[in-house]
Amino acid sequence: MKTIVATRNPDLQRDFARDLLRRRDLRLVTVENTRDLLARLRQGADLCFVDRVLSDGEGKDAAAAIRADKKLVNLPVLLMVTPGGPRPDDPRTQGFTDIVELPSPPGALTLVIGRWLGVALRDSDRRAVRVHVYSGDVASSEYLGVSVDLSEMGILLRTSTRRELTAGQTLALRFTPPGQSREATLRATVVRVDDKNFQPARGVALNFVEGDAEARAPLDAYLADLHGGWPFRVEVAPGVRPSVTLAGRLTEDADLRALASLSGEVDVRMRDLRGVNSDSAQRWRDLVLRTPAVSRWHLHECPVGFVHQANQNPSLLLRTEVESFHAPYACAGCGLEDERVITAGEAKTRRAPPFACRACNAQMHFDDLPDAFFAFVG
Repeated sequence: MKTIVATRNPDLQRDFARDLLRRRDLRLVTVENTRDLLARLRQGADLCFVDRVLSDGEGKDAAAAIRADKKLVNLPVLLMVTPGGPRPDDPRTQGFTDIVELPSPPGALTLVIGRWLGVALRDSDRRAVRVHVYSGDVASSEYLGVSVDLSEMGILLRTSTRRELTAGQTLALRFTPPGQSREATLRATVVRVDDKNFQPARGVALNFVEGDAEARAPLDAYLADLHGGWPFRVEVAPGVRPSVTLAGRLTEDADLRALASLSGEVDVRMRDLRGVNSDSAQRWRDLVLRTPAVSRWHLHECPVGFVHQANQNPSLLLRTEVESFHAPYACAGCGLEDERVITAGEAKTRRAPPFACRACNAQMHFDDLPDAFFAFVG
């Protein structure tokens, strides 16, 4: 669980509720003034948001007090400003790590928090799955459309229904996940309606509502088959330059003894690592520190989560060179979310290379902040 501490700001609270309320790995704690802010931060925090003006002073004074505390000196502190409002030319001169504009467009706060906390943009993987989705029971069924992607938490639909759909509306959904013999029947709340990127259809993002476990059992069974629990495994191909393959979740319990005797330069294939977070990044750093005989680790196809961790903590790349990595993209045509592999050489300019959508061949756009995402390249 990551803790975000902020001075009370209605725009932040509203945007957090819109984009991140259902995240089970994040919590937002708000305080009223500088005194309460410092007290709460000393209890433990991973990220801090501060208003430009507080009830008992200015935000820059609060930031200075945070930096004066040895335990908080490295805490990311973001200054909240209104679009077009006053702001420092360089926030770092006032003790801030960066600036965030509020209110923010849908999804923007997710990118900011994902960047500074090094967490995945979602707490559940979205899979590009095509299933036909209906609303209502069998007797009074209405066809809504086909899914673009699907996760444990929700579904993105491409729909041509004439029904008026608005954010906050709740629907009864029916669909059969691939490989399942029964329908999943779930209630879901509309969180976003996109009238631009799916024309002439519309995109509708829905979050599943907690409900009957039996009703959603087909969905859970499908996701369990996909994930397989993500058991960790390590494979070592010996040679003059050994090659290591890592797969599954790299947790504190992962058995890495097979790597202890390696030396020289080593290639590491990371394509099948799953759920990379701050804990797995720390596990990797511990491995590097415990293998001084390895002069250089060459990482191939690093997961997006590893990139976020490396940007937050450059020491993660001690004696390490990233050769290639996954990057997030989204299609403006059909809404497909995808990851593409980029080489370190391609990323030197900190510009995302162009890719065509695998589904509709339209141009995809980079689904993160390029300057921030490519910062680890140097």
